[in-house]
Amino acid sequence: MYTPSYISRDSSRTPDSSIIRGTCNLEQYPIVKLRIDGLAQDFEGRPLELDIPRIIPDTYTIDGPYTKETVGDEFKGDGTDAFTLQVTMKSGSPLVEPGESPTCVYEVNEGAILTPDGKIVALLPSPLVAKIALEGKGHQVYYEAGMYDYMESLQGRVIPRCYGYFRQQVNLQELRILPWETKPTSKKTWNIFRLPHTCASLNILLLERLGEPVDLTAPVPPNFREHMTKMIRELADIEVLHKDLFARNILWARPGGFSSEAPSPSGTAQDGPSSTTDYHWRIIDWYDAEFSDRGASVLRGGMMNSLDTMIEYDFVTQPVEPRFLGWNPENRPPLVYDDDDDEDNLADDGGDDKGDNDDVEESGEGEARVA
Repeated sequence: MYTPSYISRDSSRTPDSSIIRGTCNLEQYPIVKLRIDGLAQDFEGRPLELDIPRIIPDTYTIDGPYTKETVGDEFKGDGTDAFTLQVTMKSGSPLVEPGESPTCVYEVNEGAILTPDGKIVALLPSPLVAKIALEGKGHQVYYEAGMYDYMESLQGRVIPRCYGYFRQQVNLQELRILPWETKPTSKKTWNIFRLPHTCASLNILLLERLGEPVDLTAPVPPNFREHMTKMIRELADIEVLHKDLFARNILWARPGGFSSEAPSPSGTAQDGPSSTTDYHWRIIDWYDAEFSDRGASVLRGGMMNSLDTMIEYDFVTQPVEPRFLGWNPENRPPLVYDDDDDEDNLADDGGDDKGDNDDVEESGEGEARVA
């Protein structure tokens, strides 16, 4: 039976007994390939490990993209080992279901760094997440990977740490990519006129695992506006505009969040930021962001407007006042009638008709009068 080259055949991996989980720093290893388990199956239901090369996309700038990608073994220098990052995708429902985003997000665990001969040299210190593009939507993850590469100086402070973008062409007539299927399929159920793609593009972005999105049903977290204001300033300074700055794209920097006593960015504490550039939150979802040369003040003003609108209207801290007619889908209050306006616009069946009669009296003697 033919086995595609991107399906791993290596199942014998023994870690060095001296390795202790938590000592791995991914930045010190030139990762050229991702080996992921739990993402694909054959049509008999057997799990497959996929080997997916790492890609650095074109570097996007205001003037346009460059024309060359860095692929696989091009990452390593002369005499440097080419390491493989091995992870297992956690079974079950994704952390983020496909919705407005063209991706789904799964937690991965049991991560390790492998040498070319399959020896484990380090274990990952904490869980990561795999952001997987839906079929046919890989270009958006590709663009987001370029944004992460451009904003490398902000990773781990304003945005999540990114551990690589990986892409592989796969034959969907030989295997199943589980996140792409709404229900299991088999060759017996294929439509002969709409056969699975034989050269589909599988795109994965590997990121650090963060906490939950900011909770709109609770009061505004302490220092939220202060931290976010400084984060927005850093983005504007490098001419980046996030065009979807809503609560769903603002996550706690670590699972469980921080204690209410955690200090502002200028303070230090064991449970809070450790320097002036450490924040309690991270901004995610950069596939719709853009570079702009309109100036830092303009970009900062646009993102601050989104932030202030969120703080003023989206956080639910008290019951809705009776004079609000209801909430729109974005949780913003609709038209509010002031008390003065209500007095001037009384309904005919409940107000004083004297004003109406006065208007008719002043209409002139030559016009018919209304009884």
